[in-house]
This record gives sequence, structure tokens and C-alpha cells, in this order.
Amino acid sequence: MSTPAPPPPPREPVTPWAGRMVLGVVLVLIGVGWLLESLDVDVPWDVVFPAALIGIGVMLVVSARSGAGQLGLIVAGIAVTVLLVVGTAIDVPFGGGVGDRSVHPTGVRVEREYERGIGTLTLDLTDLDFDAIELPFDLRARVGIGELVVIVPEGAAVRVEAHAGLGSVRVDGVEEAGIDAELSVPAPGGAAPSIRLDTSVGIGEVRIEHV
Repeated sequence: MSTPAPPPPPREPVTPWAGRMVLGVVLVLIGVGWLLESLDVDVPWDVVFPAALIGIGVMLVVSARSGAGQLGLIVAGIAVTVLLVVGTAIDVPFGGGVGDRSVHPTGVRVEREYERGIGTLTLDLTDLDFDAIELPFDLRARVGIGELVVIVPEGAAVRVEAHAGLGSVRVDGVEEAGIDAELSVPAPGGAAPSIRLDTSVGIGEVRIEHV
């Protein structure tokens, strides 16, 4: 009787190095992008994220053919997809830098738009010269993820539009919360607004305070 052939040695598990490498590269790209934003360098996030997702998909196809591990690639793909979906559905701006920022324009030296990617943006309008600003003046402030606080002088002819993709908006104690929360407050006394204030946050809170 012939001796049966010994069973083949167990196959060595494949180390998912490709997945971890791609995940690391994606995280590095996001970190570098936010660093550049903090240095006031415009980063085309609407191109970076889809390109990263395409690259992850290509690596998934290659690793599936070679038998390499895919856990890291799947995690990276899910993370980038979530960022894309959130940024598209809730309109989360990734520009404007990261961290807390306070802006206090004086006189007529005020920009038409202020933006923060992640963090808290505080905009103090109490020292603006409303009589000298060319009217009507459209002022826009927005935050991607975090908090937006705008301080408006009491009695100023400012019309407020506040919106949160996911979160809450509060104007002088009146609050709306949830998905697409909105509040619209006309200028005091029904007067024609000297400033039309458009405020928004992708995820977080908008707070308007009259002082």
C-alpha cells in the first residue's frame, strides 16, 4: 500500500501592506492639504478626494487579483467616501484653514467673505462704520465643521440668514436644530438692511448675538 502524500504546508497569511500604505498616503495627503489651507494656500479638495477614491479603487482591483490583503484599502475607501458624501450632501467647505480664528473689522475695512474649514470662527461687527459702508453690503461667513459666532451691534440695520447643514442655528435665543436648520431675521423695524449677513456651517452651530 502506498503511503499517502503529506498535506501541503499551510499557506502563509498575506500581510495587508498595500492597504496600510494607501491608507497612510491618504491621511498624509489630507494632513498636508489642511496644513496648506492654514497657510492660506488654496487646495482643490473637490479634485483631491475623488482622485484618492479612484486610486483606492485601482489598488483594490490589483490586490484582489494578487491575493493581497484589502482591509486597509477598504477602511481608506470608506473614510474618503464618507468625506465626499458629507461634503456633497451637507455642503461642508474644506477651505479656510483649521483652528480658531477671531476677526474684528473696524471702520469700513471689512471683507465680503470669511471662511474656516474646521474650528471656531468669531466675527465681531460692533466697530464697523455702517454709515460709511457702500450699501447694500453682502457679507458671507461660513464654517465647514465647528462653530460660527457673529456679534452684531444692537439696532444695526442687518438682515440675518443663518443655516446649518447638520447642527443648530441660534439668533438671540431663537433656535432651530437638525438637518438643514435655518433662521431668517429681518433688519430691526423692517428697515432696508444696510448689511445682508449670510451665515452657514456644514456641521456644527451658527450663533448670532446682538450686543
